[in-house]
Amino acid sequence: MVEGRTRVQAVDLLARSFAQFQMDRQMATRLRRNSEKYNEAALIRRRLDNEARPPVAQAGGKLVSAAVLRPGDIVVPDDGLAHVVLSVANRGGGRIRVRTLSQEGRASVLSDGSIDGDDLVGDPELVGQMEIPAPFVPDDREFRREVARRLSDFAVDPSHRTARAVATNGAPGLAGDRKRLLRLERDLAREADRPADVESDLTARFDAAFDVLSARKMVDGWSLTKRGQPLTQIHNEADLLVAEVLDAGILRGLSPSMTAAVVSCLTYRKRGPGAPSTVRLAAPFPDCFDRLTELAGVVAAAEIAAGLKPADLPDPGFAHCVHAWSGGAELGDVLDDDLPAGEFVRNVRLVADLLRQVAATAGSEVAAAALEAQEGIDRGVIAMSSGRVDSEGSSEPPI
Repeated sequence: MVEGRTRVQAVDLLARSFAQFQMDRQMATRLRRNSEKYNEAALIRRRLDNEARPPVAQAGGKLVSAAVLRPGDIVVPDDGLAHVVLSVANRGGGRIRVRTLSQEGRASVLSDGSIDGDDLVGDPELVGQMEIPAPFVPDDREFRREVARRLSDFAVDPSHRTARAVATNGAPGLAGDRKRLLRLERDLAREADRPADVESDLTARFDAAFDVLSARKMVDGWSLTKRGQPLTQIHNEADLLVAEVLDAGILRGLSPSMTAAVVSCLTYRKRGPGAPSTVRLAAPFPDCFDRLTELAGVVAAAEIAAGLKPADLPDPGFAHCVHAWSGGAELGDVLDDDLPAGEFVRNVRLVADLLRQVAATAGSEVAAAALEAQEGIDRGVIAMSSGRVDSEGSSEPPI
């Protein structure tokens, strides 16, 4: 972007790009969702404020504390349905937990005000009593059907439920409202604490990236320095780190196979769970990897300081595989349960692509090793996957 354009031209190109349009749309979607959450939270607060006013018991019933309930009591809690009390238990600290079965056969828990996962909260309306069917098997379908039959005289018509039964997003009553409100408030708080994100604006991201290039002496004014020139030939997520590696001479003096191994650390990323990758090659690889990791940390610190998401750290997990393959190993010798053939081919091709880029921009010694390494790994199943005949006539079967 710097090479061949003025700053004004570069910024104008980014501002008009489709990628920026996509980012603007994503930002608009995020703002719209936040607005919807804010409005929903405000609505729930108003509803809870109204519910906080002393309710008026229905004729024939009275509001009671959960602490006075006994098995067989029939209550109408905040879901507006008739429930029979099945059991009452003390949870410690004076807290009460009441298990109920509703007129619809749904098991619920009535708490004395907590919202730590209980279905119903608040004081219910006591409307009567009944004899609980025997035997007491609340999970049995026939038991629940009989309870529902005995509750029929106390059943509340859904069309005549009080405001206590207002539901939010499918969760009945005040408990659902309170839980939903807590969730919305947490989401909105996270958004409020979210720092300004330069990743959401291509122009801002470009300015931040340019600041990193300037800090790393890759540019001088609006021109690339000698250190920065390799960036015109490198097309990789870790392009800055690759340029730093070339400038630091980490690849200098390495054999083609070892060059491929070190370069693989810039392209390979371990997938899935499990222990992190470890170094499995002998010298000089461990020293090269240590230098590479240290340099990656410096680059990441500069990116973070500029507000950018840093590139992934180097990963040595594929180095021993590509080193062996570059040295002439058979396909069966490099594959294992954690590395199926498809993944092997994909990762080798990534290494080969970056080796070509390194060969196009590095000094003669490193370029020669990179080119030889690229040619050495582009054989057998790799060549076949690209539709080319193997130059060595190897007989590894295609995948």
